[in-house]
Amino acid sequence: MARRGYNLFRLRRGSAVTIWCAALALGLSLVSSAPAFAQQTKNEIVPDTMIGMSIASVVRLAGASAFDVLGVFAALTRYAVQLAAQKATDAEIASLRDSAEKLAVIDDTDSTIEDLRTFMRRLSEISHNALLISLCRLLADVQVEVAFELSGGRVAEWRRVAGGLHAARLAVVEALENRSAEQAADAIDAHFATAADLILSTPQAKKVQHSDPGYARLLVALLDTRLKSAAN
Repeated sequence: MARRGYNLFRLRRGSAVTIWCAALALGLSLVSSAPAFAQQTKNEIVPDTMIGMSIASVVRLAGASAFDVLGVFAALTRYAVQLAAQKATDAEIASLRDSAEKLAVIDDTDSTIEDLRTFMRRLSEISHNALLISLCRLLADVQVEVAFELSGGRVAEWRRVAGGLHAARLAVVEALENRSAEQAADAIDAHFATAADLILSTPQAKKVQHSDPGYARLLVALLDTRLKSAAN
């Protein structure tokens, strides 16, 4: 069951991979080459905005779906934790465990959203790879937002989705504590497999799927909201 769900989040077309790489590279090159952007490298809003524009363009022009987006994120995160197993400090891994343990109990949606973002971002941050950090930061937020929207915003459903991943999150942490890149990669695969099944099994996900099979319109709407917020 879990593997079938996870397959939906894998990159499915060679052409899509090429377009994704080009679009994301464009976003990063714009950030690094423009003087105005270079002066704001400590401000994550600028690169997130450019990468967000690139993703939105791919979704609109290349027919990419939310599955493609989350497939990219799964692949990048898998690589990130493999690097983290080798490069992260003990303190950084301890901070990841702290982030995971904050999600042991799901009491409200707002705090859980922020805690989930922190955990998913942290996975790439401790890889010490600047490119992965830039790409995964936005994609982590997108995954959390898609999951929340498809939960219907209900606390009970959000608790089932977010809470259902607690064991998978701890497994990732334990793999990093063991300094095992292979174990960490397997744990991330299991995490995304479980996430796929939980997210796609919600009543809201099934309802939206009828009119938006790949959740592309939902994805574009979320990205547009982020871009408009950053511009204001």
